[in-house]
Amino acid sequence: MPIYRATVADLEQLVPLYEQYRSFYDLANDTKAVADFLGTRLRNQDTTLFVSRDTKSGAIMGFVQLFHSFSIYELSAYFILNDVFVVPAFRKQGVGSALLEVAKQHCLDAGGRGLLLETGIENYNAQSLYLKAGFKPMADVVFMGWEADKAIDYNKVG
Repeated sequence: MPIYRATVADLEQLVPLYEQYRSFYDLANDTKAVADFLGTRLRNQDTTLFVSRDTKSGAIMGFVQLFHSFSIYELSAYFILNDVFVVPAFRKQGVGSALLEVAKQHCLDAGGRGLLLETGIENYNAQSLYLKAGFKPMADVVFMGWEADKAIDYNKVG
C-alpha cells in the first residue's frame, strides 16, 4: 500500500476523513473550519501528515499526523503522534500498523528520540494497535491540558 507525505493537493480528500475522525470524538462537523485548519497546517509545513492510498480506487485509506516537539529534560526532539485514522472499510487490513511504522521511521530519520501519543481510556482498539506497534504506557507521567476557557484533564477525556 503506498504511503506518502500529504500536501495541500490532498486536502479535498482528507477533509471528509477528518470529519469522520472528529465525529468519533463527538465533535460537531465543521467542514470549512477543518479545511482551513488542516490547509494552514499543510501550507505552513508545521505538521507532518502521511496518508495511505488504496491502489485500486486511489482513495485515501487512512492517515497519521505528527507534530514536532522538543524536550529540554531529554535534550532531544520528539514527535507528537496527534492523529491516526483508518477509514472503517479498510480497518483490520494492516493500514494502521503501516502508518505507525512510517511515523516511527520518520521520527528516526529526523533525529527524533521518540513518538508520544494519547488515546481515550476506553479506546481499546487503538490501544491494542499501539501496543502491537511497540508503544508502552507511560506510568511515570500524568498528561494534563489547559485552555483559555477551561482546564482539561486529558486523563479523563475519551
